[in-house]
Amino acid sequence: MAGKQTIRFRRASCNDTGVICDNVTTSTLQFDTKGGKKISFALHGNADRLFGHMKRFIEQSAAFLLVLAFVAAPVWATCGGGGGGGGGGMSGAGSTNANKDPNPVVYHVPWKLPPKSADKPITEGLVLYWFPASTKEVTVSPLRESRNLSLYASQCVTMQLADNSVANSEKLIGGSPLPVAVLATPDATPLKKVESTAGKLKIVEVEKLVGDEIKTRGDNADKNLADAKAKATAGDKAGAVELYKTVAAAKCMFPKKAKTASAELKKLGESNIGMLSDGPNFDPALTASITRVMKQGLVAENSGRYIQAEQFYKKANAMDPNDPTPLSRLQIDGVRRFGRRIQLGLQFEF
Repeated sequence: MAGKQTIRFRRASCNDTGVICDNVTTSTLQFDTKGGKKISFALHGNADRLFGHMKRFIEQSAAFLLVLAFVAAPVWATCGGGGGGGGGGMSGAGSTNANKDPNPVVYHVPWKLPPKSADKPITEGLVLYWFPASTKEVTVSPLRESRNLSLYASQCVTMQLADNSVANSEKLIGGSPLPVAVLATPDATPLKKVESTAGKLKIVEVEKLVGDEIKTRGDNADKNLADAKAKATAGDKAGAVELYKTVAAAKCMFPKKAKTASAELKKLGESNIGMLSDGPNFDPALTASITRVMKQGLVAENSGRYIQAEQFYKKANAMDPNDPTPLSRLQIDGVRRFGRRIQLGLQFEF
């Protein structure tokens, strides 16, 4: 089709000039073609419902294509075979229940279903196993929402929903009554666990379980950085490079430390060191503040106040630029705003 074509939706009333009808609503579908020529179709009475269906079909098709484009663009890098999922932490907006919820979930923990034999095995990072006591627990447990766990999942900590079909399940559970949360290595060797209190797991204790282990590993990475620097100063380049590479290899879990190690490797003449960014900020006060702002943004988005929602998401992103969730929400909010533009009758050009 030559030239730019514009489609405008216009709903006219019987009082509009040039509209002839008998107490019914008239809808006009107008095409502006090249050269200024206009082609219009008027629908009266029952035909107006058909026009509404046409418009909704175009709205939904356009929104679907845009969502597809945004979903295809990665927001947060995850490691091979590891956790992933932190960037997708927001709850889906748009459903009737979500629109009415004054306290929506903004940081969903990406729990994976028990793995099948054909699934790719986990090869690095950590695995947090959650063995629930019942199906109902999975739907109501506080383990479903957590900024910390959601972000840990983007740093090679796999969130694994588990049952007896999981390899090494007996050793992982170790005789503890369900529910139980177990932190383990990729080969299912248990490290630490959190047992239930009065039949329930506490999210604070589970967050601490993972956080403490990551802190321990982070302290070891800091020691390796210090030892590598000492070796480099003493002229032991090979020893320094080996230690720096050990830290750089943990870029998924410790992006900031790996960034430092990569910079030192470059100074020592090592090449092919990729660019790394700092990791998210896990400060408890900041976590509470960002979660509160994100909830305000999602409530605004679900209410159709897209400009206000965008302001909240941008504020949350400024609070921690390395948290991928506000950025992913901004993309989805943009898609919904675009669909709303069509719904309100503004022009859609293609």
